[in-house]
Parts: sequence; C-alpha cells; structure tokens
Amino acid sequence: MYNDPRAAKGEDYPRRGQSPTSIIDPKQEMELEIPNTLICFVNDFHPPTVNMAWTRNGRPLDPSLVSQTQYYSNSDFSFRISSHLDFTPQESDVFSCSVDHISLKAPLTRFWVVELHTDQQLVETAVCVGGVILGLIGVVTGLWFIMKANKSCQT
Repeated sequence: MYNDPRAAKGEDYPRRGQSPTSIIDPKQEMELEIPNTLICFVNDFHPPTVNMAWTRNGRPLDPSLVSQTQYYSNSDFSFRISSHLDFTPQESDVFSCSVDHISLKAPLTRFWVVELHTDQQLVETAVCVGGVILGLIGVVTGLWFIMKANKSCQT
C-alpha cells in the first residue's frame, strides 16, 4: 500500500534525471585574511549522486580541504547536498564549485569572487547621501519661503 498519492497513481516522480541547481555563498561576512567557509549548496536533483569539485583561481583544490554533507531528501523526492570549503580570502581570489550529475551534459559551475567595499566606495556613498540630504533641506526651505511670501501678500 502506497502512502504517497503520486506513487499510488504510478506517476514518474521525481522526474528521472532531474537536473540540479547550485549556489555559492560564504558562511560569514567576508574580510581579507580572516578565515571563512564557502558553501556550495546543490539542490533539486535526482538520482542522488553528484560529484563536486572546487577550484581557486582556476587551480583544482585538494579534496581533503573540502567537507561534504550527506544527501538529504526534499519533500518532492529530489535531493540536496552541500560542500564546505574552509579558506582564508585573499584579494582578487576567484573560487568555483563544479557539480556533475547524470542529468547534465556538462558540469554546472558557479563562481564566487572576493570583493571588498573599499574606502573610496564608502566616500562616494557618503557624498551621495549628503547631496540628497542637502537637496531635501533646500526643497523644505524653498517651500517655507513660498508659504511666507504668500502669507505676506494676503495681509
């Protein structure tokens, strides 16, 4: 007896050869020279077998530097897994996580680039915010003078 209505109807669910999706994100906010972890999350694939590989600046990383979770099932019977890479970010580093699955014609590769918000970007943002504030003050002051002029004309 089947508990799942889809299985009872004989539906092909999940689809055979369901292709994965993937994303890469750091575990914590990134700072240069501060150890961190990159997570490559792979989701929505079936059957539950994927090969994952990491590169740093185009060079393959030793698999011993990487840890991987077990396969977890989703409510739609597809699977998910994640791979974790401990690293210390350097300026201009480019990391990639490639996922190979039977449903893919070529490995699915995602890239993550070390990007920093520089002091120059902070200055530009501060100048922009200051300009907007001064503009609003100008508008309010202009409206005040217009209202004052209208009052004096009416008396």
